[in-house]
Amino acid sequence: AKDMLFFTSQECKYFDLNPSIVTGSSIMPHKKNLDVCEVIMGQAQIVYGQELVIKHLNEGIVSGYNRQSQIIKKPLMEGFDIVLKSLEVVGVVLENVTPNKKNILEKLNPEIFMADYANELVKNEGMTFRDAYKQASDTFSEYTPDIDKNLESKVSFGSPGNIGWKYYEERLEKLV
Repeated sequence: AKDMLFFTSQECKYFDLNPSIVTGSSIMPHKKNLDVCEVIMGQAQIVYGQELVIKHLNEGIVSGYNRQSQIIKKPLMEGFDIVLKSLEVVGVVLENVTPNKKNILEKLNPEIFMADYANELVKNEGMTFRDAYKQASDTFSEYTPDIDKNLESKVSFGSPGNIGWKYYEERLEKLV
């Protein structure tokens, strides 16, 4: 939710929002707010609070005296309910955002690829990382990354080139 708020802000505008999921600003007529993400952030705090309730309910229980454990059911069920409803809302949000490729590409600059460039120099030129680091630092303004090739090289799960959509889709299907 925090990332969606940031990446859809006027400062980034990495995503375009369907008007059906935004509200108008109370003071800025031109501004559109992704209020549902603000609410989800608040709901997440409630779930964290429920977690603390559950953890602390059983502190200091004397052996054989555990009647208070029955109280765990309410915060546990409320937490599950919040999470399931929030996932539904996130689904609606994701169906109503579109990447703004133009803005994303405009804001990419060679600087964010410098570690990759240094690693390429180590791998392809046989340089030590220290020397590659120095060369990348000195020549970053001249470096033009191949973004598609760079993304393809990211194979670790969770990396920009392998976010793991299929994995998350399968996990979400199990929840439904």
